[in-house]
Amino acid sequence: MKRRFIFSLALLLLTVNAYCDRARPYSRTLTAFKTSAPPTLRGDLSDPIWKTAPIADKFVDIQSGSLMEEQTKVYLLYDDKNIYVGFEMIDTQPDKIVARETIRDYKFANNEFDPRSEDSVDVSFDPFQHHRSDERTLFSLNAIGTRSVRLAGGRGNKLEWRGDWEGMVKKSAKGWTAEMRIPWASLSYPSGKQAASMSLNFARYQSRTHTMSIWSNLTSQYFFERDGLWEGVQPPTGSFKPKLSVLPYLLPGVLDGRFSLHSGADIRYTPKPDLTAVASINPDLGTVEGAIASAQFQRFALFVPEHRPFFLEGSDYFGNDGNNVAALYFYSQQIPQFDLGTKVYGKLSPKDSFGLMNTVSFASRNDTAASYRHQFSDTSSAGLMLVQKSANDDNNTVGVINQSTRWGKLRVDTDLALTSGKDSGGDAKHIQLVYSDKLVRTELTYNDISPIFRAADGLVFLPDYRGPILVSNYNNQWRKGFFRRVNIGGGLVHVWHTEGPLFARGAEIGGYLEARKDWAINFGASSYVFDGQADSTINIGIFANVSNRFRQYGFVLKTGKLGDKPATILGPQFSTRIFRNLDITYNGSVQNLTGVQHQHILSMSYNLSPTRSIGGRVVVQGGNTNWYLSYRNSGAKGVESYVILGDPNALTFQNQFRVKWIFSL
Repeated sequence: MKRRFIFSLALLLLTVNAYCDRARPYSRTLTAFKTSAPPTLRGDLSDPIWKTAPIADKFVDIQSGSLMEEQTKVYLLYDDKNIYVGFEMIDTQPDKIVARETIRDYKFANNEFDPRSEDSVDVSFDPFQHHRSDERTLFSLNAIGTRSVRLAGGRGNKLEWRGDWEGMVKKSAKGWTAEMRIPWASLSYPSGKQAASMSLNFARYQSRTHTMSIWSNLTSQYFFERDGLWEGVQPPTGSFKPKLSVLPYLLPGVLDGRFSLHSGADIRYTPKPDLTAVASINPDLGTVEGAIASAQFQRFALFVPEHRPFFLEGSDYFGNDGNNVAALYFYSQQIPQFDLGTKVYGKLSPKDSFGLMNTVSFASRNDTAASYRHQFSDTSSAGLMLVQKSANDDNNTVGVINQSTRWGKLRVDTDLALTSGKDSGGDAKHIQLVYSDKLVRTELTYNDISPIFRAADGLVFLPDYRGPILVSNYNNQWRKGFFRRVNIGGGLVHVWHTEGPLFARGAEIGGYLEARKDWAINFGASSYVFDGQADSTINIGIFANVSNRFRQYGFVLKTGKLGDKPATILGPQFSTRIFRNLDITYNGSVQNLTGVQHQHILSMSYNLSPTRSIGGRVVVQGGNTNWYLSYRNSGAKGVESYVILGDPNALTFQNQFRVKWIFSL
């Protein structure tokens, strides 16, 4: 009965989606202008060709919607090879312009980066006008010219695959200026020959005032359908040529006194601007530094971010839509190694996206993930997903139908997943209502996860429960006064096991308060009962220099009961830069729960240049110690080289030495 209800609701929402494609509420438009003479980039907008460019101006504070006193102008041109963007930023106190980051792509590649930490400018493109975060490509420059890009759909870190774009900046008595040259090859765009309109936007962050300003105001709710419109642009489909990129690697090494030699290749082929195929033959995944799972007490399955290039390519095509807090139906970390991997992803039409991936371990295993999504309107879409694992001792298949629809401030997400195979069966149902006001966001979620629902290539955070979860938070920023930012929220949980008895009930409240003097405090209190066991804790954290990752320090203290047992967790952390180029970070956790458990992570990196560095990491956890040292020369075109002593992802130190070369053919 419940399954029929969820299915009927999903079908009703899909039907509504098909008829809710209203006129797009674009607040700003910019007419495309194709130039016959590309500008020469110097960082200062001195090339006369910029005077012919259409101008985007009148930036507003994204928090309040009011016009900025210190304005920004953007100039936009294009030709058959590139898009050219020029920024002019007024700043009455140019000596207080802040930019520290020198590592390319750090802004979007690391969750710990705070975009509020330095002066920067962004341009975003949504060529298919899907108005989803995973369909937007962002190019960013900070005030010392460090480039960062986040490509729609997900992309590995190989420069030959990401596309090499250029950017230059220059400071002046009036502020600073920036110029970008962005190859069309870096974007996925419609392959038709007709002129098109694309969604785009421009943003600026000013560190001195901690203000984000934007050209077409998305508001603090980040409603992407309010992006601006680039009208009448003609992508270079006539001059597009399919591109094949082959990156073979050679990996000699010594492990416990024995010599080894491995080789393989990564291949990428783009037959159309909106279609990509990727293959990985005998991939080297062992030299990729992975994220480290927390050693603290956890009731829920723990998510660890993916760092392996093959899985990063097109990763957004295989992700969940909406915000499912119950499960990830495909989680690439469940595939530890493979011999051959293939992947195809892109657009079947401007409104239809798909992804197909297969990995094979010849002796034992085959994994497949397939997805399809249709965009009904600016704020509604629906999709299907199939995930399968076939191994000598295991088999599992998961099928999913999901949809996401938003009407104004209200969004509805629904998922229905079925599973079969070894130790598998049942279903997972998820429905979520999200109301996003200017300062308050509220989520009401109902999950129903069968005790025999199993996703072998997925991640079920907590199985065998059904019931509602209510979460709400208040988020605000102030432009004047002692405090500059606050985020306070709370949640209520009351769920049962699927067979009837009460599973968990409780509540929590917490917040984050940031002062204008660059320190912050977070705090929280929670009280839950899980299957009769009490989790009742309070926590506090204090941090200094929150906008400067090169001189940050603080700690988190949590105390109370976990699983009916007294518990205390202390987590010191710091990051610093010394000798101008040596970055050191430390994250620690000391947990006293039926015994003391330690986790200490110390990372170091000395930047010889933007493309060369010496680094290492020491991890102490559960009585084990692992460390490694490495040298890298990467981030530019051509041959990349790595030297590694140890194994970055082992539990204890491995007596091995490896050298890796990646070539470009």
